[in-house]
Amino acid sequence: MTFDTPTTKDEMYEILQEIFYYYRIRREADTDVNLNELELERLSYTPMTELEITAKAQALVKSAQEEKVLNYKRKLSDEIAELTARVAAYGTQKLAAEAAARASYAAAEQKAEREAVKRGIAESSAVIDRIAEIQTALAAEIIAIDADYDQKIAAAQARITALNTDLTGADNYYAQVFAYEVAAEKEKIKDDEAKLIREVFKYNNGLDEKEQRAENSIITTTRSLELRYMNIASNFFTKDQLVEMGYYTDAIACVRAYYDTLSAVAAYQQIAHDAKVAIYLDDYYTNVVYMYKTLTE
Repeated sequence: MTFDTPTTKDEMYEILQEIFYYYRIRREADTDVNLNELELERLSYTPMTELEITAKAQALVKSAQEEKVLNYKRKLSDEIAELTARVAAYGTQKLAAEAAARASYAAAEQKAEREAVKRGIAESSAVIDRIAEIQTALAAEIIAIDADYDQKIAAAQARITALNTDLTGADNYYAQVFAYEVAAEKEKIKDDEAKLIREVFKYNNGLDEKEQRAENSIITTTRSLELRYMNIASNFFTKDQLVEMGYYTDAIACVRAYYDTLSAVAAYQQIAHDAKVAIYLDDYYTNVVYMYKTLTE
């Protein structure tokens, strides 16, 4: 510490008192111990709202759900295409069956007519009746063929209509199932979030305990240091300690700063009878007095 330079004797006494206080009193009383408190950063977590949880659950299952709907639509479309091709095939098969029936019965008519010619009864009622029977049988078979294929075509077309209805409502087909999946995913998210909240609380609570232990340690350490300092300060500083701290250097410098402004004779005459300076300089007082005496010679 730097002290002022005195210009008068009163100022010298005041500065000597400051030096005395600084080295012998303030240092003894300066027992403040500043230990930094432990401050640990807490974790913070803001729970999601119900809307946020729902949105997250929907996002998590969206891909799988879209794949299910896509596969369902593909299956319906494939079956519709197969049935459409089958309807077309039924039409072709129906015409072929009709043609085959007509060809078969035409051959039967021709055979009946040839036999009638051979027997010489080509114009007889028996031949006419036989031809009529063949034509009646053909008409019945054509009806049977048409009925069979029309039934198959109608069944296929009915199935196509039903499949188209399912295809139109494919997005709603899994609606209830998807709603259950979203609900289940929401519960999982809530469970995970509750677990996370517990972990954050546990972590922060652990920090509270650490800070409390640190605070208690600071209190114990501070008190221990205070007691040790009080034990040290209860004894006066020795001359060697004061020399090491610089007390005598500052005190002598202050005395000389004033007395050096005087003549050697005046300085010697005054300091030789200065009881206050003698108190502040202790054993060094006689040395300083002797120094000023030598200056008068």
